[in-house]
Amino acid sequence: MAEIVIRLGKQIEYLNSIYVLFDTVAKIWQIDDSELFKLKLAVSEGVTNAIENAETFVEIKIVSELEKNRLKIFIFNDGIPFVPPEDYFELPEIYASENRGIFLMSKYMDEIDFIEKKNGTMLYLMKQIRR
Repeated sequence: MAEIVIRLGKQIEYLNSIYVLFDTVAKIWQIDDSELFKLKLAVSEGVTNAIENAETFVEIKIVSELEKNRLKIFIFNDGIPFVPPEDYFELPEIYASENRGIFLMSKYMDEIDFIEKKNGTMLYLMKQIRR
């Protein structure tokens, strides 16, 4: 298992460094371009939302579990905790026009969860990598 942790400020410009990081992860994991596009899109939506709602910072932790073919991404921000309605993931099409980011993340990732923390929100994303 390997972990990478990145702590960003609130500037959206930092998103490009995340793309570069995922390009590197894709080479190591031999992720094809189509899956890489979906992964980057889901992560960029999560990071963008986290930056928009953060007070001061966003922290991203990527955990690769090669032996289980799983890539886990934890995106934390120190803003007001966000808890979606209970049916948010059951019927994401309802929210597609207003909150497309969550809709896209739920479509492209195998697992997605918002975890309310005392000092913010953690978004958990998991992608099963098929190689």
